[in-house]
Amino acid sequence: MTIERQETKQRMSRIVKHNGTIYLCGQVAADASKDITE
Repeated sequence: MTIERQETKQRMSRIVKHNGTIYLCGQVAADASKDITE
């Protein structure tokens, strides 16, 4: 099992992939009134 990091800065990675799971950091919608499919 490997850990793959993308968009890595000094403190954190915005995307981390591990064991078939993708973890997202700070990913929020610009318009909070819409649901995830929009």
